[in-house]
Amino acid sequence: MSKQAEDEKTGSRSVDEILEGDPDREKEVAEELFDAAGMEEFLDAHREALGMLKAVNAHLEDYVVAYEKNKEDREPVEKIYALKISILHSMARRFHPFSSYGKKLLKEAALARKEFEALVGPLITRITKNNIDLFRSVLSAEIGEDILAGRIDAFGAIRTNMKTSYGVAAIAYHVMETPVFENGVLVVDWLFVNKRFRKREVANYLIGELLARTSEAGIDDVTVDIPSYAEDVRALAWIFGSWRFMLDRGINSDMMLQLGELSGFEKLDERQKGVKPLGKKDPKTVLKRLGYHGYLLAKDLPEGYIDQGLSCMIETGNRPSALLLAHILSSGTVRVEYLGSADDDAESDIKLISFFLNKACALPGDTLISIPAESEELTEFLNEVCPKQLGYELVEGVLTAPAPGSDLKKEDIEALLTAETV
Repeated sequence: MSKQAEDEKTGSRSVDEILEGDPDREKEVAEELFDAAGMEEFLDAHREALGMLKAVNAHLEDYVVAYEKNKEDREPVEKIYALKISILHSMARRFHPFSSYGKKLLKEAALARKEFEALVGPLITRITKNNIDLFRSVLSAEIGEDILAGRIDAFGAIRTNMKTSYGVAAIAYHVMETPVFENGVLVVDWLFVNKRFRKREVANYLIGELLARTSEAGIDDVTVDIPSYAEDVRALAWIFGSWRFMLDRGINSDMMLQLGELSGFEKLDERQKGVKPLGKKDPKTVLKRLGYHGYLLAKDLPEGYIDQGLSCMIETGNRPSALLLAHILSSGTVRVEYLGSADDDAESDIKLISFFLNKACALPGDTLISIPAESEELTEFLNEVCPKQLGYELVEGVLTAPAPGSDLKKEDIEALLTAETV
Protein backbone atom coordinates (compact mmCIF):
# COMPACT_ATOMS: atom_id res chain seq x y z
CA MET A 1 0.00 0.00 0.00
CA SER A 2 1.38 3.45 -0.93
CA LYS A 3 2.04 6.05 1.74
CA GLN A 4 -0.69 8.27 0.29
CA ALA A 5 -3.24 5.43 0.35
CA GLU A 6 -2.21 4.58 3.91
CA ASP A 7 -2.74 8.17 4.98
CA GLU A 8 -6.17 8.25 3.33
CA LYS A 9 -7.14 5.00 5.04
CA THR A 10 -6.11 6.20 8.52
CA GLY A 11 -7.52 9.65 7.98
CA SER A 12 -4.19 11.25 9.01
CA ARG A 13 -2.91 14.48 7.48
CA SER A 14 0.60 15.12 6.25
CA VAL A 15 2.84 17.55 8.11
CA ASP A 16 2.95 19.81 5.06
CA GLU A 17 -0.84 20.05 5.11
CA ILE A 18 -0.80 20.90 8.81
CA LEU A 19 1.98 23.47 8.53
CA GLU A 20 0.20 25.20 5.65
CA GLY A 21 -3.24 24.90 7.26
CA ASP A 22 -5.67 27.68 8.11
CA PRO A 23 -4.36 29.41 11.30
CA ASP A 24 -7.90 30.50 12.21
CA ARG A 25 -9.24 26.93 12.24
CA GLU A 26 -7.94 26.06 15.71
CA LYS A 27 -9.39 29.27 17.12
CA GLU A 28 -12.79 28.43 15.61
CA VAL A 29 -12.67 24.92 17.08
CA ALA A 30 -11.70 26.29 20.52
CA GLU A 31 -14.54 28.82 20.43
CA GLU A 32 -17.02 26.08 19.58
CA LEU A 33 -15.76 23.90 22.42
CA PHE A 34 -15.75 26.61 25.03
CA ASP A 35 -19.26 27.63 24.05
CA ALA A 36 -20.35 24.37 25.71
CA ALA A 37 -20.37 22.26 22.56
CA GLY A 38 -21.79 18.76 22.96
CA MET A 39 -19.60 15.78 23.83
CA GLU A 40 -19.79 14.41 20.27
CA GLU A 41 -18.26 17.57 18.77
CA PHE A 42 -15.82 17.69 21.69
CA LEU A 43 -14.55 14.18 20.98
CA ASP A 44 -14.47 14.79 17.21
CA ALA A 45 -12.13 17.71 17.81
CA HIS A 46 -10.01 15.50 20.06
CA ARG A 47 -9.83 12.79 17.38
CA GLU A 48 -8.69 15.39 14.88
CA ALA A 49 -5.94 16.57 17.27
CA LEU A 50 -4.80 12.98 17.82
CA GLY A 51 -4.59 12.50 14.05
CA MET A 52 -2.49 15.65 13.70
CA LEU A 53 -0.21 14.55 16.53
CA LYS A 54 0.21 11.13 14.93
CA ALA A 55 1.19 12.75 11.61
CA VAL A 56 3.70 15.05 13.32
CA ASN A 57 5.33 12.19 15.24
CA ALA A 58 5.53 10.07 12.06
CA HIS A 59 7.55 12.75 10.27
CA LEU A 60 9.51 14.19 13.20
CA GLU A 61 12.56 11.98 12.76
CA ASP A 62 12.89 13.03 9.09
CA TYR A 63 13.05 16.68 10.12
CA VAL A 64 15.63 15.90 12.81
CA VAL A 65 17.83 14.04 10.32
CA ALA A 66 17.55 16.93 7.84
CA TYR A 67 18.59 19.41 10.53
CA GLU A 68 21.59 17.32 11.59
CA LYS A 69 22.79 17.36 7.96
CA ASN A 70 22.39 21.15 7.71
CA LYS A 71 22.44 22.88 11.10
CA GLU A 72 22.34 26.30 9.48
CA ASP A 73 18.68 25.70 8.59
CA ARG A 74 16.84 25.33 11.89
CA GLU A 75 13.50 26.78 10.78
CA PRO A 76 11.83 23.52 9.52
CA VAL A 77 12.69 21.50 12.63
CA GLU A 78 11.70 24.42 14.86
CA LYS A 79 8.34 24.63 13.07
CA ILE A 80 7.50 20.97 13.53
CA TYR A 81 8.41 20.98 17.23
CA ALA A 82 6.42 24.19 17.73
CA LEU A 83 3.48 22.50 16.00
CA LYS A 84 3.73 19.44 18.24
CA ILE A 85 3.81 21.59 21.38
CA SER A 86 0.88 23.68 20.09
CA ILE A 87 -1.24 20.57 19.48
CA LEU A 88 -0.49 19.20 22.95
CA HIS A 89 -1.34 22.55 24.53
CA SER A 90 -4.62 22.79 22.61
CA MET A 91 -5.55 19.30 23.85
CA ALA A 92 -4.66 20.27 27.43
CA ARG A 93 -6.88 23.34 27.17
CA ARG A 94 -9.72 21.24 25.81
CA PHE A 95 -9.70 18.80 28.75
CA HIS A 96 -8.63 21.41 31.36
CA PRO A 97 -4.90 21.99 32.04
CA PHE A 98 -5.15 20.84 35.67
CA SER A 99 -7.17 17.70 34.92
CA SER A 100 -5.35 14.37 35.21
CA TYR A 101 -5.12 14.10 31.42
CA GLY A 102 -4.34 17.81 30.98
CA LYS A 103 -1.33 17.53 33.29
CA LYS A 104 -0.03 14.55 31.25
CA LEU A 105 -0.37 16.57 28.05
CA LEU A 106 1.43 19.58 29.56
CA LYS A 107 4.23 17.31 30.74
CA GLU A 108 4.50 15.78 27.26
CA ALA A 109 4.71 19.28 25.73
CA ALA A 110 7.48 20.22 28.20
CA LEU A 111 9.40 17.04 27.26
CA ALA A 112 9.06 17.95 23.55
CA ARG A 113 10.50 21.38 24.33
CA LYS A 114 13.47 19.85 26.19
CA GLU A 115 14.02 17.41 23.30
CA PHE A 116 14.17 20.30 20.85
CA GLU A 117 16.50 22.32 23.08
CA ALA A 118 18.90 19.37 23.42
CA LEU A 119 18.99 19.14 19.61
CA VAL A 120 19.00 22.77 18.50
CA GLY A 121 19.19 25.28 21.35
CA PRO A 122 17.02 27.10 23.91
CA LEU A 123 13.43 28.11 23.25
CA ILE A 124 12.84 29.56 26.70
CA THR A 125 15.11 30.71 29.50
CA ARG A 126 14.79 32.06 33.01
CA ILE A 127 15.14 35.84 33.09
CA THR A 128 17.87 37.01 35.48
CA LYS A 129 20.03 40.08 35.93
CA ASN A 130 22.57 38.45 33.57
CA ASN A 131 20.24 38.27 30.57
CA ILE A 132 17.45 40.75 31.34
CA ASP A 133 18.71 43.13 28.63
CA LEU A 134 17.56 40.57 26.02
CA PHE A 135 13.99 41.03 27.27
CA ARG A 136 13.77 44.78 27.94
CA SER A 137 11.45 45.26 24.94
CA VAL A 138 8.87 42.82 26.36
CA LEU A 139 9.01 43.91 30.03
CA SER A 140 7.67 47.04 31.68
CA ALA A 141 10.11 49.05 33.80
CA GLU A 142 8.25 48.02 36.97
CA ILE A 143 8.31 44.30 36.13
CA GLY A 144 12.01 44.54 35.24
CA GLU A 145 12.74 46.06 38.65
CA ASP A 146 10.68 43.38 40.39
CA ILE A 147 12.65 40.63 38.61
CA LEU A 148 15.99 42.20 39.53
CA ALA A 149 14.89 42.57 43.15
CA GLY A 150 13.80 38.95 43.39
CA ARG A 151 10.21 39.96 44.10
CA ILE A 152 8.93 37.87 41.18
CA ASP A 153 10.28 35.17 38.84
CA ALA A 154 10.10 35.20 35.06
CA PHE A 155 11.08 33.30 31.96
CA GLY A 156 11.00 34.31 28.34
CA ALA A 157 10.80 32.91 24.82
CA ILE A 158 13.91 33.47 22.75
CA ARG A 159 14.68 33.08 19.08
CA THR A 160 18.01 32.82 17.31
CA ASN A 161 18.87 34.37 13.95
CA MET A 162 22.36 34.02 12.47
CA LYS A 163 23.62 32.86 15.89
CA THR A 164 22.22 35.99 17.58
CA SER A 165 19.59 35.42 20.30
CA TYR A 166 16.87 37.89 21.22
CA GLY A 167 13.86 37.82 23.55
CA VAL A 168 10.41 37.80 21.91
CA ALA A 169 8.07 37.27 24.89
CA ALA A 170 8.04 37.08 28.68
CA ILE A 171 5.83 35.81 31.48
CA ALA A 172 6.40 36.80 35.13
CA TYR A 173 4.88 35.30 38.26
CA HIS A 174 5.23 34.69 41.99
CA VAL A 175 3.81 32.25 44.51
CA MET A 176 1.55 33.80 47.14
CA GLU A 177 1.62 31.94 50.43
CA THR A 178 -1.80 31.43 51.96
CA PRO A 179 -3.19 29.38 54.84
CA VAL A 180 -6.14 28.31 52.66
CA PHE A 181 -4.15 26.57 49.90
CA GLU A 182 -1.42 24.27 51.18
CA ASN A 183 1.06 24.86 48.34
CA GLY A 184 0.16 28.50 47.79
CA VAL A 185 -1.41 30.28 44.82
CA LEU A 186 0.59 31.13 41.72
CA VAL A 187 0.00 34.72 40.59
CA VAL A 188 0.74 35.70 36.98
CA ASP A 189 2.08 39.27 37.08
CA TRP A 190 2.91 39.83 33.42
CA LEU A 191 2.53 38.36 29.93
CA PHE A 192 3.72 40.15 26.82
CA VAL A 193 4.65 39.08 23.29
CA ASN A 194 6.56 41.20 20.78
CA LYS A 195 4.10 42.39 18.11
CA ARG A 196 6.12 40.73 15.32
CA PHE A 197 5.65 37.32 16.99
CA ARG A 198 1.95 37.43 17.81
CA LYS A 199 -0.53 34.91 16.39
CA ARG A 200 2.22 32.28 16.50
CA GLU A 201 1.13 30.50 19.69
CA VAL A 202 3.95 32.13 21.72
CA ALA A 203 1.65 33.32 24.52
CA ASN A 204 0.02 29.88 24.73
CA TYR A 205 3.47 28.32 24.77
CA LEU A 206 4.55 30.40 27.79
CA ILE A 207 1.30 29.78 29.67
CA GLY A 208 1.48 26.04 28.98
CA GLU A 209 5.08 25.88 30.17
CA LEU A 210 4.22 27.82 33.33
CA LEU A 211 1.23 25.61 34.13
CA ALA A 212 3.35 22.49 33.58
CA ARG A 213 5.87 23.77 36.14
CA THR A 214 3.04 24.81 38.46
CA SER A 215 1.41 21.36 38.46
CA GLU A 216 4.80 19.72 39.06
CA ALA A 217 5.13 21.90 42.17
CA GLY A 218 1.75 20.67 43.42
CA ILE A 219 0.01 24.03 42.94
CA ASP A 220 -3.51 23.79 41.55
CA ASP A 221 -4.59 27.42 41.92
CA VAL A 222 -3.49 30.22 39.58
CA THR A 223 -4.69 33.81 39.35
CA VAL A 224 -4.03 36.67 36.96
CA ASP A 225 -5.03 40.33 37.03
CA ILE A 226 -5.05 42.24 33.74
CA PRO A 227 -5.39 46.04 34.10
CA SER A 228 -8.29 47.25 31.98
CA TYR A 229 -5.99 49.81 30.32
CA ALA A 230 -3.36 47.20 29.38
CA GLU A 231 -2.37 46.90 25.76
CA ASP A 232 -4.40 44.18 24.01
CA VAL A 233 -6.48 43.54 27.13
CA ARG A 234 -9.11 41.74 25.04
CA ALA A 235 -6.56 39.42 23.47
CA LEU A 236 -5.07 38.60 26.88
CA ALA A 237 -8.51 37.92 28.34
CA TRP A 238 -9.34 35.63 25.41
CA ILE A 239 -6.06 33.72 25.79
CA PHE A 240 -6.46 33.15 29.53
CA GLY A 241 -10.12 32.29 28.99
CA SER A 242 -9.13 29.60 26.48
CA TRP A 243 -6.94 28.06 29.20
CA ARG A 244 -10.07 27.71 31.39
CA PHE A 245 -9.42 30.74 33.61
CA MET A 246 -12.73 32.00 35.03
CA LEU A 247 -12.78 35.72 34.24
CA ASP A 248 -14.52 38.51 36.13
CA ARG A 249 -14.14 42.23 36.73
CA GLY A 250 -12.50 43.61 39.86
CA ILE A 251 -10.65 46.57 41.33
CA ASN A 252 -6.93 46.83 42.12
CA SER A 253 -6.43 45.81 45.76
CA ASP A 254 -3.66 48.36 46.44
CA MET A 255 -4.75 51.88 47.34
CA MET A 256 -3.56 54.31 44.68
CA LEU A 257 -3.11 57.85 46.01
CA GLN A 258 -2.20 61.03 44.15
CA LEU A 259 -0.11 63.36 46.33
CA GLY A 260 -1.95 66.40 44.99
CA GLU A 261 -5.20 64.98 46.37
CA LEU A 262 -3.90 64.54 49.93
CA SER A 263 -5.63 66.48 52.70
CA GLY A 264 -5.60 66.38 56.48
CA PHE A 265 -1.86 66.89 56.89
CA GLU A 266 -2.37 67.61 60.57
CA LYS A 267 -3.43 63.96 60.95
CA LEU A 268 -0.11 62.89 59.44
CA ASP A 269 1.82 65.08 61.87
CA GLU A 270 -0.13 63.72 64.83
CA ARG A 271 0.26 60.06 63.94
CA GLN A 272 3.94 59.84 62.98
CA LYS A 273 5.42 60.21 66.47
CA GLY A 274 8.05 57.60 67.32
CA VAL A 275 8.86 56.75 63.68
CA LYS A 276 12.48 57.00 62.45
CA PRO A 277 13.91 57.04 58.92
CA LEU A 278 15.58 53.79 57.94
CA GLY A 279 18.79 55.74 57.42
CA LYS A 280 21.85 53.60 56.88
CA LYS A 281 20.44 50.48 58.51
CA ASP A 282 20.51 47.33 56.39
CA PRO A 283 16.84 46.54 55.51
CA LYS A 284 17.56 42.80 55.38
CA THR A 285 18.90 42.88 58.96
CA VAL A 286 15.79 44.76 60.08
CA LEU A 287 13.56 42.27 58.26
CA LYS A 288 15.31 39.35 59.92
CA ARG A 289 14.82 40.87 63.36
CA LEU A 290 11.14 41.29 62.59
CA GLY A 291 10.93 37.57 61.84
CA TYR A 292 10.31 38.22 58.13
CA HIS A 293 12.58 35.90 56.20
CA GLY A 294 13.43 37.88 53.10
CA TYR A 295 10.54 36.70 50.86
CA LEU A 296 10.51 40.12 49.23
CA LEU A 297 14.20 40.87 48.98
CA ALA A 298 16.88 39.24 46.87
CA LYS A 299 20.44 38.76 48.12
CA ASP A 300 21.77 41.49 45.85
CA LEU A 301 19.34 44.39 45.74
CA PRO A 302 19.79 46.82 42.83
CA GLU A 303 21.07 50.18 43.96
CA GLY A 304 18.18 52.46 44.87
CA TYR A 305 15.57 49.71 45.22
CA ILE A 306 15.02 50.69 48.84
CA ASP A 307 14.73 54.47 49.19
CA GLN A 308 16.40 55.35 52.48
CA GLY A 309 14.59 58.70 52.69
CA LEU A 310 11.10 57.23 52.24
CA SER A 311 11.58 53.95 54.12
CA CYS A 312 11.11 54.08 57.88
CA MET A 313 10.88 52.01 61.05
CA ILE A 314 9.73 51.95 64.67
CA GLU A 315 12.03 50.72 67.40
CA THR A 316 10.99 49.30 70.76
CA GLY A 317 13.76 48.97 73.29
CA ASN A 318 16.41 49.63 70.58
CA ARG A 319 15.02 46.77 68.48
CA PRO A 320 12.99 47.22 65.28
CA SER A 321 9.31 46.40 65.78
CA ALA A 322 7.73 47.80 62.58
CA LEU A 323 9.00 48.59 59.10
CA LEU A 324 7.98 50.26 55.85
CA LEU A 325 10.08 49.80 52.72
CA ALA A 326 9.43 51.93 49.63
CA HIS A 327 11.18 53.09 46.49
CA ILE A 328 10.55 55.23 43.43
CA LEU A 329 9.97 53.25 40.22
CA SER A 330 11.53 54.42 36.99
CA SER A 331 8.01 55.49 35.92
CA GLY A 332 7.95 57.98 38.82
CA THR A 333 5.37 56.05 40.85
CA VAL A 334 6.27 55.47 44.51
CA ARG A 335 5.47 51.96 45.70
CA VAL A 336 5.36 50.66 49.26
CA GLU A 337 7.05 47.27 48.99
CA TYR A 338 6.67 46.08 52.55
CA LEU A 339 4.55 47.28 55.45
CA GLY A 340 4.33 45.33 58.66
CA SER A 341 4.98 45.08 62.36
CA ALA A 342 6.14 42.30 64.67
CA ASP A 343 2.66 42.04 66.21
CA ASP A 344 0.54 42.93 63.13
CA ASP A 345 -0.31 46.20 64.83
CA ALA A 346 -2.53 48.44 62.67
CA GLU A 347 -1.62 51.48 64.78
CA SER A 348 2.07 50.99 63.95
CA ASP A 349 1.19 50.71 60.24
CA ILE A 350 -0.68 54.01 60.41
CA LYS A 351 2.29 55.71 62.09
CA LEU A 352 4.66 54.42 59.41
CA ILE A 353 2.34 55.52 56.58
CA SER A 354 2.00 59.00 58.14
CA PHE A 355 5.80 59.44 58.24
CA PHE A 356 6.15 58.05 54.71
CA LEU A 357 3.48 60.34 53.21
CA ASN A 358 5.00 63.41 54.84
CA LYS A 359 8.35 62.54 53.28
CA ALA A 360 6.74 61.76 49.91
CA CYS A 361 5.15 65.22 49.84
CA ALA A 362 8.63 66.68 49.37
CA LEU A 363 8.96 64.86 46.05
CA PRO A 364 8.58 66.99 42.89
CA GLY A 365 5.36 66.79 40.90
CA ASP A 366 2.03 65.14 41.60
CA THR A 367 3.39 61.70 42.47
CA LEU A 368 1.28 58.55 42.30
CA ILE A 369 1.65 56.28 45.35
CA SER A 370 0.75 52.61 45.68
CA ILE A 371 0.07 51.32 49.23
CA PRO A 372 -1.05 47.82 50.27
CA ALA A 373 -3.97 48.37 52.64
CA GLU A 374 -4.74 45.06 54.31
CA SER A 375 -6.52 46.24 57.46
CA GLU A 376 -9.77 48.14 57.91
CA GLU A 377 -8.10 50.60 60.27
CA LEU A 378 -5.44 51.55 57.72
CA THR A 379 -8.02 51.78 54.92
CA GLU A 380 -10.17 54.14 57.01
CA PHE A 381 -7.15 56.30 57.82
CA LEU A 382 -6.11 56.56 54.16
CA ASN A 383 -9.68 57.50 53.22
CA GLU A 384 -9.45 60.37 55.73
CA VAL A 385 -6.18 61.80 54.40
CA CYS A 386 -6.98 61.08 50.73
CA PRO A 387 -10.72 60.84 50.03
CA LYS A 388 -10.11 60.42 46.29
CA GLN A 389 -8.63 57.02 45.47
CA LEU A 390 -7.37 56.03 42.03
CA GLY A 391 -8.23 52.33 42.02
CA TYR A 392 -8.34 50.98 38.47
CA GLU A 393 -10.47 48.23 36.99
CA LEU A 394 -9.02 44.78 36.39
CA VAL A 395 -9.96 41.68 34.50
CA GLU A 396 -9.43 38.97 37.13
CA GLY A 397 -8.80 35.37 36.13
CA VAL A 398 -8.84 32.29 38.37
CA LEU A 399 -7.82 28.77 37.37
CA THR A 400 -8.46 25.88 39.77
CA ALA A 401 -8.34 22.11 39.36
CA PRO A 402 -11.58 20.46 38.23
CA ALA A 403 -13.75 18.76 40.82
CA PRO A 404 -12.86 15.05 41.31
CA GLY A 405 -16.17 13.91 39.81
CA SER A 406 -15.56 15.83 36.56
CA ASP A 407 -11.84 15.08 36.18
CA LEU A 408 -11.49 12.87 33.09
CA LYS A 409 -8.45 10.60 33.11
CA LYS A 410 -6.67 9.32 30.00
CA GLU A 411 -8.31 5.89 30.23
CA ASP A 412 -11.76 7.54 30.52
CA ILE A 413 -11.12 9.48 27.32
CA GLU A 414 -9.86 6.40 25.47
CA ALA A 415 -13.02 4.54 26.53
CA LEU A 416 -15.16 7.37 25.17
CA LEU A 417 -13.26 7.41 21.88
CA THR A 418 -13.68 3.68 21.33
CA ALA A 419 -17.33 3.53 22.42
CA GLU A 420 -19.82 2.87 19.62
CA THR A 421 -22.11 5.59 20.92
CA VAL A 422 -21.30 8.79 22.77
